[in-house]
Amino acid sequence: QDRKYRISLFARDHDNLLTKLSKQPDDETLLEELTTLVRDYFPDYFSITIADKMGNAILDDFDGFIGQACQKDMSKFKANNTQLPSIHPNPHSYHFDVMSNTSFGLFFVSFHVDLLADILKAAQSVNHYLMLVHQEHQLIEVTSKGGRNKYTDRNNFVLTAEEQQNILHKTPIPNSLWVLTDSIKANLFTDYRQKVMIQMLIMFLIFFL
Repeated sequence: QDRKYRISLFARDHDNLLTKLSKQPDDETLLEELTTLVRDYFPDYFSITIADKMGNAILDDFDGFIGQACQKDMSKFKANNTQLPSIHPNPHSYHFDVMSNTSFGLFFVSFHVDLLADILKAAQSVNHYLMLVHQEHQLIEVTSKGGRNKYTDRNNFVLTAEEQQNILHKTPIPNSLWVLTDSIKANLFTDYRQKVMIQMLIMFLIFFL
């Protein structure tokens, strides 16, 4: 939420520069000025995009390739001025966008998914793993390893029946399409039970012998 607020303020405070760039997207001086400002405000940013009111990219860092997920998010944002972030598997990088309205259309900043992965990793306990899962499609979005492409090499990234069974707790993330899941390793309880049984056996043998 803080990131959304700061980008909204950035777009408001620098609307004049953004408007100039929307009219002169090939102006290297203006682009360098914007890039420097964005880097100062958001040092962990991945890319910037300027789009018109129809959601058509005027300036982007994707060589003109704006994925369907980005286009869908832009359309939803323009329709109701509400953004529920999701992960975009762009060939350049798995990322998420944070958008803001401008006088001419849209401005948004993209961030690597590793930012979210690092947060999950820092909070993850031993023998547990945390994931952000799309609450509507049960699609794995982010894990402590990074994007879903780093979690498994399978083609289907929807939670399997076994993965859903191993979930201990779910927490919806406000203002997003994500649910935070806390899962255990599949054999955790089996291993624990085995250790207890071994300890009991050792105690029994001590007293028996």
